[in-house]
Amino acid sequence: MVEARVARVEMAPRRNSEFSYEITEQKVGPLQLVQIRSDAVTLQRSSKCIASDPRTQYIVTLHREGEGCIRYPDAEVPLRAGTLAMLDKALPYEAQFHEPTVRLLVSVPRLHLEQRLGDGGRYLRRSVSSERGIARIASKYLESLFEEAPYLDEASQHNAAAICLDLLAAALLAGAEDETGEKELANLKGPASSAALLSRIRAYIRHHLCDPDLDVAGIAAAHRISKRYLHTVFSASGITVGGFVREERMRRAYADLVNARLRHLSVTDIAFQHGFNDSPHFSRCFKARYGFPPNKARDLARS
Repeated sequence: MVEARVARVEMAPRRNSEFSYEITEQKVGPLQLVQIRSDAVTLQRSSKCIASDPRTQYIVTLHREGEGCIRYPDAEVPLRAGTLAMLDKALPYEAQFHEPTVRLLVSVPRLHLEQRLGDGGRYLRRSVSSERGIARIASKYLESLFEEAPYLDEASQHNAAAICLDLLAAALLAGAEDETGEKELANLKGPASSAALLSRIRAYIRHHLCDPDLDVAGIAAAHRISKRYLHTVFSASGITVGGFVREERMRRAYADLVNARLRHLSVTDIAFQHGFNDSPHFSRCFKARYGFPPNKARDLARS
């Protein structure tokens, strides 16, 4: 069952008694989420397994219960409840779980993570605690996504997957940094560093969209970079910092306006919930973006 859903591995239960397990799978856009609850076990992704398995995605794992470790020829990564770690299906490793565990795995196509992080190899031999900060946000979001996946339509799945990838990339990047900001970026090379930072900043913006005081200065300060450098990072993405903030706010406001369960909220209520502090300004921006005023969006949703 693991081979069919995650990757081909050699499995050896750590006890000779009856082995129990439970596997639950969800598909969210390009992401495959698999939660495994099992007794103590050792899983080995050997060179033989890799040669006979064409799948080469990355796996991001959230360890939810129990303890274990991931072993490479030159490193050992501890896994405890609440830690995030990354695996590469193209590389051999051994995963040991010394007791019953629950782990939530996300299989991610390589391009989706490498666009955000650059060289994925930098993030393999470490785990990231999700006790606080962006890693906590990422882990809580991942758990919620796994639970709510059956209720998402196709468009919502792709939007949710993009947010999940941004948060996971930001958490992995934060865990890999000894120091943040431009000094760290100077040690990376070219487009990879900019893509990683852009992913992290986008995740930060999406988490703070409801703050009406969210601005370029605050975003730059949160990432210990200059405002000028922030604009430089965004320049290659084809949208300005302010444009990205407005677009994300508009998308969320539109979704709430056409949500039948939120019809008790006024247009002004929804605008303020998504960081706008001026209702006429929101209406003008909304009409410029969608071609009709906010109330028309509700009328169209009812028809």
